[in-house]
Amino acid sequence: MTSDTEKHEIAYQFEDSLKLGNRDMLQAIVADDVIMTMPGNSRVSGEWRGIDGLTELMNLLRQSGMRAEIEAITYGLNSVALRLHNTGIRGDRHLDQLVVVALFLRGRRIIRVDSHMSDLENFNAFFGSVDTFTSGQ
Repeated sequence: MTSDTEKHEIAYQFEDSLKLGNRDMLQAIVADDVIMTMPGNSRVSGEWRGIDGLTELMNLLRQSGMRAEIEAITYGLNSVALRLHNTGIRGDRHLDQLVVVALFLRGRRIIRVDSHMSDLENFNAFFGSVDTFTSGQ
């Protein structure tokens, strides 16, 4: 069983790997078959599978200018949940919302990440569709 201290370290390593765009750091803590879900109907919504999928998502989030800060961490038997404050400005689009990210663990590896947004309308508008996102707006 993973201790709360280990879960705390995994949570911060997950956040740091996303902030820094560090694939190797991310790969060190996720299972080969990891799945991450993002709600909504934006460019970043859906299921992202494996290290390649998470790396693609990580790059899209970083390109968007979104910033995420951990506000709180809670611990489950085989999971850890992060309460994040996500903010960003991209052109005339503004992101400001609370997010809960649940990391499900198998030992010291993340096997699943589920994101829960407080304001899907704001999230969808910020990230937009494929066309609006890739045009740099």
